[in-house]
Amino acid sequence: MQLRFGDYLYFRPLDQSTIKRSIFRPKECNRFLAPKVKHKDDDDPFFTSIITKTHTKMLRFSGGLAESTGINDEGTMTLKNLDGKEWLVGLRLDKAFRTKRYLLSFGWGRFRQQNNLSEGDECVFRFIKSEGKLLLAKVTKNKPCYGDMGNATSAN
Repeated sequence: MQLRFGDYLYFRPLDQSTIKRSIFRPKECNRFLAPKVKHKDDDDPFFTSIITKTHTKMLRFSGGLAESTGINDEGTMTLKNLDGKEWLVGLRLDKAFRTKRYLLSFGWGRFRQQNNLSEGDECVFRFIKSEGKLLLAKVTKNKPCYGDMGNATSAN
C-alpha cells in the first residue's frame, strides 16, 4: 500500500524489536496493516476509531480487519469492555462505498452510552480471536480545548 499526502502513520511498539503499524487516511475508514513480524503473544488484530457524530447509532470498521478476523457475513457480534461486561450488537456489511466495510449497528448506541463514549474520544478496539469478541481495549477521552476567550466587556 502506498502512502498518500495527508495519511497518518501510527506505530505501536510491541517489544524491543517489534513494531505494529497502521495507516489512517482522511475521510476513509482506518486501514489495518499486519506487521511483517508478529509478536507471539499479540496476534489479535485491532483498529482505532475517533468517535464522531455519525457514530451515534453505528460504528464502521474496515474490511481488512474483518478479513484478518475471519468475519465474512452479517449477523451479530459480541462487544466487551475492560470490566468484562458484554453487549450483543448487529453486524452489517456496508456496500455504500468502493471499499468493503462493516457496521456495528443495533446495540452499538447502548454500548456507546453505557461506556460513556463521547464525540472526539479515541477508542482502540481489539478482536480477541480466542473468544470471537470485539474488546474496547482503550479509550483516550477527548479533552475540550478552550481557546483564549479575549476580554469580555458588557454594554451598559
